[in-house]
Amino acid sequence: MYGRPATRQISDTHDVAFWDPVIGKYVAYTKYVGQFDSRGVLVRPELPTGVRKGRKIWRMTTDRLDRWPPARIVLAMDAGDRRDADFYNSAAIRYPYADRAYFVFPSAYYHFVGESARRNDGPMDIQLALSRDGVHFSRPSRSPFVRRGRDGSHDSGHLYMGRGLLRRGDELWMYYVGFDYTHGDRDTLDRGGNGVISRLVLRLDGFVSADADYLGGEIVSRPIRFEGNRLELNMDAGAGGSVRVALLDPEGEPIPGYTLEESQVLGGNSVRRLVTWQQGSDLSALSGRPVRVHWKLRDVKLYAFQFQD
Repeated sequence: MYGRPATRQISDTHDVAFWDPVIGKYVAYTKYVGQFDSRGVLVRPELPTGVRKGRKIWRMTTDRLDRWPPARIVLAMDAGDRRDADFYNSAAIRYPYADRAYFVFPSAYYHFVGESARRNDGPMDIQLALSRDGVHFSRPSRSPFVRRGRDGSHDSGHLYMGRGLLRRGDELWMYYVGFDYTHGDRDTLDRGGNGVISRLVLRLDGFVSADADYLGGEIVSRPIRFEGNRLELNMDAGAGGSVRVALLDPEGEPIPGYTLEESQVLGGNSVRRLVTWQQGSDLSALSGRPVRVHWKLRDVKLYAFQFQD
């Protein structure tokens, strides 16, 4: 990534840049190593207090592709992660099928440690982090989004997500490259280690889900001000699971006509299951008003919900 000649910024892997119409600027996500000053000396970036050393995901924005300001950290391993781990790359996207949704799919690099460990070596799998503004990211889980394959398989060593996705109907196709050796295993690489591109197939909006077991569970949202006249769920209840839905006022009190007792029991597997109550599905009277959504779940995966016109 290059800015003005006197401040050439250094990154050595998988940079991602795109136009973001939400902010009206170009955005870049990178593994930022540092920059050369006017004397040609590499200057390492200063880290905020409490941020440990290691690879991180950095972000820059600009009005011009030939002018990039210094990068800022947007995602790093923290105290909840292993100390021998860092993030290698971002594979960042602005998700086109939801309002203000940004995803990164960083490769989590777990370095071999100890006297016998090879320098800069270890396995990687792929995690998921999400954001509403492209700056403040959170991880819904520390578990892998894409796990390494079985020992000896083509993706048993280290993995990198490709940038972008394709939509085919109600499916999302994504691609990653997997290797059968770890990041720094040069001996295997020299003997002809394998790297293979694989395809992931997800349901639409199916990156994460809120799961309830057979004993059941409940979720109540924060207040939401919506536009539209109906509510649809992206859900998989299998053969025996179910969902009931209620709408509450901001204080958490049930809204007459939209209570759990009046809700139709929803089942099956659909990316757009229409929520209905005894009086029907029309929510026009509540459009523009703040409401909370209350789900009562049993043996179901709830992927997403959306108010529609």
